[in-house]
Amino acid sequence: MRLDDWDIRLYDVFDRVKDEHFRWGVFDCFTFASDCVEAITGIDPMKELRGTYGTQNEAYRLICSLGGVDKVLDDFLPNARRVLPQEAHRGAVILQGNQPLGTRLCVLDRNKMYCPHESGGIVGIEIGGTTAWDF
Repeated sequence: MRLDDWDIRLYDVFDRVKDEHFRWGVFDCFTFASDCVEAITGIDPMKELRGTYGTQNEAYRLICSLGGVDKVLDDFLPNARRVLPQEAHRGAVILQGNQPLGTRLCVLDRNKMYCPHESGGIVGIEIGGTTAWDF
């Protein structure tokens, strides 16, 4: 499932977005997590959704129309298995929160999980959350 050089490719994503400004549909938690999944697996889980929303309300409507965050992740990460965040491996996508806009997706790297920050770039936070999708 993972590409041979997935760890280098993952850090390339982290490096590429370090100065990126938060923008719905371009650089948000879903697009960041998808970019990381693509770096790890070679498959872009958001391929069909990119460019379909550009505001917080549009993101909310899209997520709700697809059955909610958990269903979206199950559908778009079919080769991943659900685990507890504490059991996840580097590169796992971790769901923090459980409401469409009270939720963020983070990507695990060693002892922190990373997600876009509203002021730009990514921020490392303590590992937590409700569910992880591991590859």
